[in-house]
Amino acid sequence: MARGAGHSRWYVTGRTLAAIFLGYLFASTSCLVVALALPVDRLTGVAIGTLLTFLVWGGAIMWAFAVERTRTVVLGLGGGTVLSGLIAWGLYLVKGAA
Repeated sequence: MARGAGHSRWYVTGRTLAAIFLGYLFASTSCLVVALALPVDRLTGVAIGTLLTFLVWGGAIMWAFAVERTRTVVLGLGGGTVLSGLIAWGLYLVKGAA
């Protein structure tokens, strides 16, 4: 097997796994942020956040294959997940205290 063929296989596999799993986590935490940040009742906020999740996840998957390095994909989606998770946690604490 040529070196280029194996490298290409791991390149696609790594980006696909990052796009699927990290993209899903990022989309889920983004859904939480939207659901908690909107000034609507809980059910409407969750419905809007869930609908937007499909756009975010699709965008994350496309972005994962658009950037040059796989490390950028992992750090970008992982960092975005942590950041949106912290924002969602902060919004939850603020709404719970009010």
